[in-house]
Amino acid sequence: MTSDEGRSSEFKILALGKGKLKVEFFTALKLGSDGDARGNTADGMGTAVINGDTAFFTPTNQQAEECVIKIKFVKLGQIKITQEGDCGFISDSISTEGTYKRTSAAKPKFTE
Repeated sequence: MTSDEGRSSEFKILALGKGKLKVEFFTALKLGSDGDARGNTADGMGTAVINGDTAFFTPTNQQAEECVIKIKFVKLGQIKITQEGDCGFISDSISTEGTYKRTSAAKPKFTE
């Protein structure tokens, strides 16, 4: 799923069963006329727990114990991401928040 809200962002989501999802994300703040990320990037992964139409997780590869990322399933092929707390990103300008649309129905490939 991808977003284009002033940045390049991607979420990979895989259903694990028993109310859990494997989640991985990458986001980069676009800067300048060329849209280059210039080091303003963040990534994360974790296991989300589903409650109704929303899943919640804290990225495990960040120093982000206070970070909670919420994935709301808006409609088929569309999610809305919000984040609460300090997610340990290099800049306060970097965020995962936004509306994402499915770009592929194929099983996602994760880095781990």
